[in-house]
Amino acid sequence: MLLIIKDISERKNTEDELIRIKKAFEVASNAIWITDHRAEMVVYCNTSFKQLFKYSGEELNKTGGSLALYADPAAAKAVFNKVRNQGSFTSEVVLKTKDGQVLFINLYADVVKDESGKPVAYMGIATDITEKKRIEAELIESRQRLSDIIQFFPDPVVAIDKEGRVTAWNSAMENLTGIEAENMLGKGDYEYS
Repeated sequence: MLLIIKDISERKNTEDELIRIKKAFEVASNAIWITDHRAEMVVYCNTSFKQLFKYSGEELNKTGGSLALYADPAAAKAVFNKVRNQGSFTSEVVLKTKDGQVLFINLYADVVKDESGKPVAYMGIATDITEKKRIEAELIESRQRLSDIIQFFPDPVVAIDKEGRVTAWNSAMENLTGIEAENMLGKGDYEYS
């Protein structure tokens, strides 16, 4: 009788822990999903996943499973092979939503194995970095425009950042000093003087 009570108590503790883990997954800001042992059928996805990708797990399974999230099917297979062979994967990937919107994602993927080492599931955790990528591209474009303006400015121009490094050296400055920009850009600690 005591053994039965102990088994019931252990089962209750396990069930309570699983409820806490599921709750943590549900409130996570990252999109989280778990697939079957072939990384095809989604068996669980959290609220953030549904909001980000606009799919429920059932809808995604009807369109080809988690591999349908990838903008490039070859990339999907490459990620799956890395996770299967190396056990985990962290990198930027390009995924797409149900309505075809392309998202830049920082993806962490891992394999879940049983006691014998056989894969029983795969898990993905996605952080949407699309806005960050957009801002980075705008910053690069803005810097290039500024560089183009400085380059064609008729007067000699040199710019030095807060750390004392040369960040701009236009062609008029090259003509004045006889020193090419490539030999000056990035120089610091008064190497340019």
